[in-house]
Amino acid sequence: RKEKEKEKQAAERKINENLRLIGEFQHQLRIRERNASGFDKANSEVETYNRKIEFMKQVVLKLKERMNEEVKDYSEMLEEEIGVLLERMLTSKRNVVLSEDFQLQVMDSYKDESKSEGQFAVVSFAYIGGIFKVLKSHEKLQNKQYPLILDGPFSKLDAQHRQNVIDTIPSYAPQVILFSKDDINS
Repeated sequence: RKEKEKEKQAAERKINENLRLIGEFQHQLRIRERNASGFDKANSEVETYNRKIEFMKQVVLKLKERMNEEVKDYSEMLEEEIGVLLERMLTSKRNVVLSEDFQLQVMDSYKDESKSEGQFAVVSFAYIGGIFKVLKSHEKLQNKQYPLILDGPFSKLDAQHRQNVIDTIPSYAPQVILFSKDDINS
């Protein structure tokens, strides 16, 4: 009987030890389940953020496409306006090419880009005038008034180019202010 008692006590200790281990495992299981639930929630939030990021990437792509289209349109409009103004102000025919980053090339019929200081000044006036013309064509800006102020614009021009510029500049803006020491009547 003593032996059976010892076996019973050993079995009870084993049962108690196993119950303790079961309790500990259940506790660890609950902790892991809570952590897993937190991970699921975090994963769900990450997925939401990823969808938002992907959406914003698409928005940025569309905005870039639209901006590129508008830059191209404005570049073409500006190129055309500069060409028209150069025809009115220069005595020789020039070919105008304006890149989409608004770099201007003005070439003669021999594809030569060299210009005298006076021709360079006229090209600058045409660029400024083209910008004003394009601003006037924009729906939101066409009713705005932009004054044009020029300081010493005629110093590099010969008489013919000076007169062409004088005749053309008033069409740029509703208000033109010129500072000049040159006699514009000569």
